[in-house]
Amino acid sequence: MMKRTSLFYGYIVSIYIVALLFFGLFRGVLLFNHTEQIAEVSNKTSMILQAFWMGFRFDTVISCYILLTPIVLGFFFSLFQYFPKALFKGIFIFTCIVFSIAMLVCAANIPYFDIFFKNINASIWNWIDEPAFVTEMILKESSFFIYLIVYLIINFLFCFLLYKVYKYFWGKVQNANRIFNLQNSLYSFLMGILFLGACFIGGRGRVEMKSPIRIGTAYFSNNAFFNQLGLNPNFVIINTSLEMIKNKSKEIRFMDNQEAIHNVKQYLNITSENPNSPIARIIPANDSIRNKNIVLILMEGMNTYYFQYDSIETKVPFLKNLLAKSTYFPNFYSAGVHTCNGIYSSLISYPALLMQHPMKSGEMLLYGSMPSVLKDNGYRNIYFSTHDDQFDNVGGFLMANQFDQIISQKDYPNKEVLSNLGVPDDYMFRFSIDRLKKVSEPFFATFLTASNHAPYIIPSYFTPLSEKIEEQIIEYSDWAIKQFFELAENESWYDNTIFVLTGDHGSSRGEHLYDASLSFYNIPFIIYEADKNEAIIIDNLGGQIDIFPTIMGIFGLEYRNNTFGVDIINEKRPYMFFASDNTFSCIDHEWYYVNRIGGHESLYRLADRNGVDLIALYPEIASEMKKYAASMMQCAQYMIKENLVR
Repeated sequence: MMKRTSLFYGYIVSIYIVALLFFGLFRGVLLFNHTEQIAEVSNKTSMILQAFWMGFRFDTVISCYILLTPIVLGFFFSLFQYFPKALFKGIFIFTCIVFSIAMLVCAANIPYFDIFFKNINASIWNWIDEPAFVTEMILKESSFFIYLIVYLIINFLFCFLLYKVYKYFWGKVQNANRIFNLQNSLYSFLMGILFLGACFIGGRGRVEMKSPIRIGTAYFSNNAFFNQLGLNPNFVIINTSLEMIKNKSKEIRFMDNQEAIHNVKQYLNITSENPNSPIARIIPANDSIRNKNIVLILMEGMNTYYFQYDSIETKVPFLKNLLAKSTYFPNFYSAGVHTCNGIYSSLISYPALLMQHPMKSGEMLLYGSMPSVLKDNGYRNIYFSTHDDQFDNVGGFLMANQFDQIISQKDYPNKEVLSNLGVPDDYMFRFSIDRLKKVSEPFFATFLTASNHAPYIIPSYFTPLSEKIEEQIIEYSDWAIKQFFELAENESWYDNTIFVLTGDHGSSRGEHLYDASLSFYNIPFIIYEADKNEAIIIDNLGGQIDIFPTIMGIFGLEYRNNTFGVDIINEKRPYMFFASDNTFSCIDHEWYYVNRIGGHESLYRLADRNGVDLIALYPEIASEMKKYAASMMQCAQYMIKENLVR
């Protein structure tokens, strides 16, 4: 006599079980894609089981979010023992659509993880206003189609099973008598309360009252991959998006602004007081004043992994040879993991601020940074890009910050444009030679390469030695820079130019001991001058924010430094810091601190190379590193908000 209510909740449970199976299937694909990350793990079976158990918990959370609406509807209908076909069919359509969207996120997470070694998060909203560029970039990368096909197949099977479940339970309900009485209504009420309670607990992910399940809950081991394998990417997007909204348009709030300013002034040894800016300081001239051109090359996805091998099989032979006659900084780090962070921090000397897009803040601020200081000293600032300069608002931002000219896809012949990433790197370099030849004043030329970014397109006139496309494109990137140098050697300005080469950010190629993998941050920093033919290695910590004061130190000019950078040839930082979406980190020569917003903190000893979290043993070290990074970012936030950056 209670069959109809039981059948309805059986229907809900069946949908839940099917959803868990398919969420687990996507997790299995992610695991299969990264078997190399667990090849050396001794207890991998146990770790896999724990990761999938953690995955079960996070998948349950997402499933409960989705199933709450059907449960609430069913609860009211069950009190009257009235279960119309429209209810069952509506639940089928609703769950099919919403779970399909959730599984699309799981499918998209696989290539995203391949690129960033982290689950997809709220940072994707930074590019929601540029759908055409992003869509074209995705569609021209063949590997994305593989995941799309996998998604379509899996999702078809999922919806087919849901349909079978719907037909089965609706058939049973049709054949069950409707008996409306007090006993059945009471039973239905209790069942409804039970399922609503189970849904509430499942949605929290934990029975403990102090805190619901969080991203940090998934971190159960010292293995960076397993810690992230258990997460459901839908949960990560929802969680990080809520944090973004909560933090008032992504504004960071680590500490009081005045406390942060006080700390930063101590860290940067600022003793003077300036009414216009708390961190502005005059850097005096030195005895070696020079007036040279500057060429800054931001190399897409170039990390130090390619510079750590002396084998003849190196994929960057030209860059390796360049080190033999350059000043090289092996302990140099990008500000973040996105190209927009690399451009902004390398040119402006301000740090990445977690989820914030540095060049889309709404108000176009004029920073007193490298382009402005050079402009005041009679330089012409030119920016070269292979693709559309409007992506990431780069063109507008740089024009507002003292760049005289932006050379981008609009300036190249249409026949040379091979993808949404524009022309190949070597064509951009060749094109620039004629433009630079026409500049009469000293120039500051910035180049952003793009070929080492999916979709990988290698020009037909280049013959790589490697078999893998990921290695071929590195060979090509190195070759393209070599072509530029060979052409530049024939120009009158070559001998009077400082060449600065660094990455816009790192890449997934390399070792992943931590979830905030250093391969995404540890980038080369090379300074080459034709009249200095010697290898100098400087071990000082540094980052993209230090490029400006370091170059100015070489020039020997007096200038006003209103940035967070220091001259890392003549000064030593105690730490370097960087941020990636919902994570910020701090590093020195011995320790690596990671702070996951909404999650937990970790401290690793770099020499151990095992990913073992030692924060419980050394809380004071972690506290100092956190204070350094948080103070720098908080102070930068204050400077931007109050428009003190000029």
